[in-house]
Amino acid sequence: PLLETLASRVAPGDALYVTYGAGQAMAFYGPRYGFHPGTYVLGGCNRSEPREYLRELDAFRGRSRVWLVLTHSLPVLNEAALFTGYLSAIGVRHERIPAGPDTFAALYDLSDAARLASTSAEAYPVSVPETRLGCAAGPQTNRDLETRGPVPP
Repeated sequence: PLLETLASRVAPGDALYVTYGAGQAMAFYGPRYGFHPGTYVLGGCNRSEPREYLRELDAFRGRSRVWLVLTHSLPVLNEAALFTGYLSAIGVRHERIPAGPDTFAALYDLSDAARLASTSAEAYPVSVPETRLGCAAGPQTNRDLETRGPVPP
């Protein structure tokens, strides 16, 4: 339902940033709604280096319509708050499509020079987790664990 609603609201020229956690859902369901690889930017798995998420978002500075698509974020890392906090600091949210706890798409305007000058990926406060979670050395699946063992801390 989230991607169906999003498809009806995306305008030509809009940028889409899909968080790592939403990547599999976008890859599987996205083509049904016109979201093919190359029509969105898929974020990296930066759960051990959350500042890297902000660096990825900085690529959209100056754009007036940027969608954030977020699902499967980890509450223990406050990922949703990190993404929305930073985007709200450097831009203005115009729309939000909720689809469950920490599952949504949100449209931001990142074109205001004064807001953009207020902070940066390097200056924005970020909590760094003490341990690696999930995909610190790449996505971790049951098969990965069977073949190479768990990711060391």
